[in-house]
Parts: sequence; structure tokens; C-alpha cells
Amino acid sequence: MNADGTEPSRLGDVTREYPAWSPDGAQLAFDYQTFSASAFDIWVINVDGSGPGLLASGPSGQQGPAWSPDGTQTAFESELEAESHFDHIWLMNADGSGQRRLSREHGSRPVWSPDGLYILFAADGLYVMLADGSEVTRLPINGLGELAFPDWTE
Repeated sequence: MNADGTEPSRLGDVTREYPAWSPDGAQLAFDYQTFSASAFDIWVINVDGSGPGLLASGPSGQQGPAWSPDGTQTAFESELEAESHFDHIWLMNADGSGQRRLSREHGSRPVWSPDGLYILFAADGLYVMLADGSEVTRLPINGLGELAFPDWTE
């Protein structure tokens, strides 16, 4: 829809969650769970509704896609390769290739800094790390309740 709420249109015929705009505004990445699947996968679709494609899937859930500011990578949360049953922060190329785990501890709902240097994510508080997964730092924020959906401002 337009920013003022006019002209809403539906993209495809499936229910999706937590859409994330690509930096160029041409695509949306989103969480999607088929009726036969027990977990969410990450898909991408063009904003005109064409070209839906699977980016990340597996026996455990993949959720919370976040595009890098330059549009070349997507951070997301997943239980893939987890020693415990906690989500971790993962990174993949925009086409779904090159998936690799970034966080050693659990984490969810990653978001990129506007300059693309850092990724902010939720865990048992808020954490920030370099986009390569190094220098993980817990932010000294307390007393605000659940901090589940962090974001950056410019």
C-alpha cells in the first residue's frame, strides 16, 4: 500500500509474517510456514507478487529476515546446528546461498545498523556485534521489560 494507507494490494495467496523490505524496495523477505511444515522458512517475493523463492529452510525454524543496507546479505534467526534448542543469528547471501552461523550464544530478530557495520539482536537482553559475528557486546539496558524486536534509527 501507499505510505498513507491507500491502495492496499495482496502479494500472493499465502499468509506471511514479519516482512522485510529490500533496500532497493523491489522485494520483500518474510517468514512463511506451510500447512505441512512444523517450522517457518524464509522466502522472498518481488513487490509485484512475482518470483516467490525459498531462501532458508530446515527442520527447525528460520525467522526474522533482515536485509543488509547494501542488499547483498540477509541476517536471520535459526536453530540450525544449535547445540541447544535456542535460535542463533545466521547470515546468508541475498539469494539464500552461503548460510553461516554468526552468534555463538542464542539470539533472535537481528537488525542491521544503517551503515551495515553492526547487527543488533535480542537474547536475554540486547546485543550488538560486528557484521562478521565478532565483538559481541551486551548493551547495558535494564528495566524496560521484554526487548524482543530491536531496531536502529539513523
